[in-house]
Amino acid sequence: MNDQFKNEIEESLLKDRLFRFYNKYKLLLISISIIILITLLSFPTYKEYEIRKNSKILEKYSEAILFLDSKDQSKGINYLTELLKSPNEKIKILSATKLLDIYLQQKKFTDSLNVIDTVLEDKKISNDSKKLFKIKKVLLKFDNISENELLELLEPSKTNVSFQRISLLLLLDFYSMKNQTDKKKEIEIKLKELQ
Repeated sequence: MNDQFKNEIEESLLKDRLFRFYNKYKLLLISISIIILITLLSFPTYKEYEIRKNSKILEKYSEAILFLDSKDQSKGINYLTELLKSPNEKIKILSATKLLDIYLQQKKFTDSLNVIDTVLEDKKISNDSKKLFKIKKVLLKFDNISENELLELLEPSKTNVSFQRISLLLLLDFYSMKNQTDKKKEIEIKLKELQ
């Protein structure tokens, strides 16, 4: 009987403490609950917004490709040029690559270099993608490129192994073309070290 009475008193005290705690922090608890609820509900809404935005960008890319296949190729080129400013990195790279293909087929090397420069200046594009475009720029300018510009673009010592190998191979070709045998031998040694 005594234990039961003790348990009832403890239960009553606990209820009383909880009730006082709730009354004291009621506004704070309700505010936190509302914030959590809004956060949980807004996340899917934000994701839906991102999906819609990306689908519009992808739709514009598709339209550009369709225009390229039709008689109105200039409109497709304009769309692709606009998409270079897109917030979606993948669409930027796809657009830049397609523009490069078109300009190279038309032998518009200056326009090709302008597209590559646009990509290289964009801060939102990943370093690996930029490295690929730097290699494309080197290949476009290979016959008329200076050694300093070549080294600046390729950065053979700063890149990962696969990019470093490509950079060294391009340097090897460059030094072979310029008949610089000493530098060519240095590059050959570096290439052997990579293997």
